Amino acid sequence: MQSLRKKRIATKNNFNPCFMQLLKNNAITILLLLSVIGTNAQSFTPHPDNPILPLSFVNPGTWNDPCVIKQGDTYWMYASSKNGVDIFDGEVVPYLLTSSDGISWTLYDSTSLLSTSTDTAAWDYSAIETPSVVFFEGEYHLYYTAIAKSGIFAIGHATSFDGINWNKEDIILTPTNIFDDWMSYLVGEPGAVVYHDKLYLYFTGVGNRFDAPAPAGKSVIGLIISDDGFNFGTPQQVLEQGLMYPPAENFYGYSTPFPIVLNDTLHLFFDVAQEDPEWLQVAIHHAYSADGINDFIQDEAAIFHKNDFDWTQREIRAPAVLADEGQLKMWFCGDDIFATAKWGIGYAWSNDFAVNNTEFITEPITIFPNPANDYLTIKSNEQWDNFTLTDLTGKIILRYHFQGEKSIPLMGLPSGIYIAHFMQNNKITKTEKISIIH
Repeated sequence: MQSLRKKRIATKNNFNPCFMQLLKNNAITILLLLSVIGTNAQSFTPHPDNPILPLSFVNPGTWNDPCVIKQGDTYWMYASSKNGVDIFDGEVVPYLLTSSDGISWTLYDSTSLLSTSTDTAAWDYSAIETPSVVFFEGEYHLYYTAIAKSGIFAIGHATSFDGINWNKEDIILTPTNIFDDWMSYLVGEPGAVVYHDKLYLYFTGVGNRFDAPAPAGKSVIGLIISDDGFNFGTPQQVLEQGLMYPPAENFYGYSTPFPIVLNDTLHLFFDVAQEDPEWLQVAIHHAYSADGINDFIQDEAAIFHKNDFDWTQREIRAPAVLADEGQLKMWFCGDDIFATAKWGIGYAWSNDFAVNNTEFITEPITIFPNPANDYLTIKSNEQWDNFTLTDLTGKIILRYHFQGEKSIPLMGLPSGIYIAHFMQNNKITKTEKISIIH
């Protein structure tokens, strides 16, 4: 999150009064849920010039909360920054930056993508943070942390046909305010991914802690699922802190999840929070699940810890991951703002990311831009027997055979949603929705 001091459940002493009262009344049986621990920590190489996107004392420049996608040969980063005259002034709002290599970034526009509300009762009156962008059902969806005047978080939503011009939609998730619920106090830090033709939206949920006397609060990863990007099902808790982060050492839990699908396995990258005594994000970790819901297996150690780098001595947080060019690329945030005035977004990569000896590489085909206008470009390192573009009724509009790169003209096609089909050995092995806008 962008704020220099996190707003979480305050712990004024070493004991959770809710937990102690339950013990006294013998009202429930407390069960310590032990998360499954699996693979070794993944190996990522940090860039030697980190942070690659450092602090600028002229805003926007307090960069945080990256989400990186690739549009053709260009990387797009959605990131948060304050919009005032200096690092302590203004509201936190999302911006767009672009890059040809994922390392050197240029601000697309000094105007933010979204603005906070002028309504003091609105959920997004104080800030719009942690943008997560995904293309789904013919348009871009941006999910964000909305921060109210009271400091309470909710999850907001905006849509766009080009990924640049955005329209706010309804708030999609708010805290329950139910005493013993896992998302009673806060929901935020969304991470979106398309998985099995649905939109999976992971998020941070904060409620009271009942599995230990301290810390008082507990931060877990939740999930809501949608068929259309607008309407979501019932929230479910899917991941909580594992054995390597015990409450007895003041670990608060997990936050800021970033999902990615590799070989049909759902991977989560997230940060680890500790309240000792200040609430801070202290490590970046990884877990994976065969279905994205059940039985997440956590790595045995962190990918990075805040003490690994001189510029992250206070916090390390908010990972964003992209499978690209045969690598798994990661952008992450950190700071040592009060001691050395260091703050920014770093970069790291892995050439051998693997789980249970199964390596994960970039998909062999890239389609861009999407939405498309006059041309659709396809890059592939495989031979495809057939590429067809159909309308939503299944009527074949275009058909090609190719290997390598192909630029397909679209000028004669009406605007709308189409389906790209790729066939090998007379079987459809990949489909993707294409939006054409003239």
